[in-house]
Amino acid sequence: MSEQDITPPLSEQDVTTLNGISAAVEEEINICDPKQNLGLVHFNEILSDVLEKVYERMGCEQRSELDEGDLGLIQKLVRRQAREHLASVALPKLRFEISDRVVCCIGGDRPWAAGKVQALNEPDPSDPSGRVRLPYVVKIDPPNGRLVSVPRDSHDVVRPEVCFGQRAGALFFTRMCRLQK
Repeated sequence: MSEQDITPPLSEQDVTTLNGISAAVEEEINICDPKQNLGLVHFNEILSDVLEKVYERMGCEQRSELDEGDLGLIQKLVRRQAREHLASVALPKLRFEISDRVVCCIGGDRPWAAGKVQALNEPDPSDPSGRVRLPYVVKIDPPNGRLVSVPRDSHDVVRPEVCFGQRAGALFFTRMCRLQK
């Protein structure tokens, strides 16, 4: 073992700096992944990588206190890596495919509306982390003719479209989905 292989012990200030960086990285990971879908391996990979980059940057600049630039770098690196890791996590199997005919619960006087599935597993635009996925985007038939985001793949929110009387409750859905004059 050479002298270069021996790492000098960390000073108290280094430990304090590393703990501060770790806390900021963990906080950002928890913001990006509130349901903790990353798992411990991915969590530790992100933590280790970002911690090393920020600590090295601070060392080059001979600083021991986190500043706004460091926090911005942490946010940028964590969000990018969390998005990549979360994309690699298997998405659940969906019941419908693109172009399938479905009936969606849209609420109001006529709570159910028929339409066609346009997209699968779309990122939720209201989620800043980009992690939350909408299982379906459905184009409702005219006269509404609008796109509807389906928040979950659940029978109480989206169902297969059924024709007159072939299944129990089909007449109810047919009446709820028919065009009004």
